[in-house]
Amino acid sequence: DRWFVTNAPNYTGEWRVNTSISPQCILGEKMLYMMTKKSFHGVSSKLNQFFSVKNKTLVLQYEVRYQNNIECAGSYIKLFGKDFNAATLTNETRFILMFGPDHCDKSDKVHFILNVKNRITGKYEKKELKMPPATKLNKLTNLYTLIIRPDSTYDIRINDKKVKRGNIFTDFEPSINPPKYIDDPRDIKPQDWVDDPMMDDPSYPKPEVWDENEPEYIYDPELRYLQKL
Repeated sequence: DRWFVTNAPNYTGEWRVNTSISPQCILGEKMLYMMTKKSFHGVSSKLNQFFSVKNKTLVLQYEVRYQNNIECAGSYIKLFGKDFNAATLTNETRFILMFGPDHCDKSDKVHFILNVKNRITGKYEKKELKMPPATKLNKLTNLYTLIIRPDSTYDIRINDKKVKRGNIFTDFEPSINPPKYIDDPRDIKPQDWVDDPMMDDPSYPKPEVWDENEPEYIYDPELRYLQKL
């Protein structure tokens, strides 16, 4: 009764709670099943209260089991904000965080995606983990865990085995923080621009003590090599 199935017209997949087949992790355990092949499934459950992870560690963890061989399936979960509408849930609904396995043809990865609000434009931008780990494809129950710490480091674990670790400020594409320097496509070089990094300044005079007869290099007894004047 905690779960609400979306009313989106293209989400025709049926959900059902059934007892899992052998082998079971817990005797008599039940699972939430996706029953319809080649269909979008969408189901959501409201948290009891809003929560903040400021200066706290977030642990997101759940179990996934593919009892049959799969050709193309994603079994990820998403966290939404307070403006979320369960009745209209689709893959286009804006989320805060997305995590979990996705396997389709040659693509096989554990998603870790964040939607980050740009403080200047006010728009949300999707940031996706670069080089995500592979899924665990078998017919057993597998535990997927995401840990995000206050120091911006993260762990991805499968069955409590670490498969990916890094920092959210360096491992996402596009980068969560903008680059320090951004090329301006409207900027052009002046007509008198010289590409040489070093050039003579004709207006700069030689020092009064300059002597053209002196050698270009002198011996430095402390450094024990020739030093250019």
